[in-house]
Amino acid sequence: MAVRRPSRAQTRAQRRRALLITRMGRAQTPAERLGVAYGYARAAIQELPPHQAEMLASELVDALVSAADRATTRQKGPR
Repeated sequence: MAVRRPSRAQTRAQRRRALLITRMGRAQTPAERLGVAYGYARAAIQELPPHQAEMLASELVDALVSAADRATTRQKGPR
């Protein structure tokens, strides 16, 4: 049985994931981590057909806005 080599897209995805892990490990602030995640998502979106890219972008935007809204509207307890 012949072993199939990964396609170019699979190889790019593997490299992109490895780079994400490396860069995430080096990130020292929440803003840096967010920047790393943004770069990863941006690269992944560029590989998708337009319709799928639009759906993923909408999902990511909704998740980011929702998380930011939750963080900024939480009631702080007594100090």
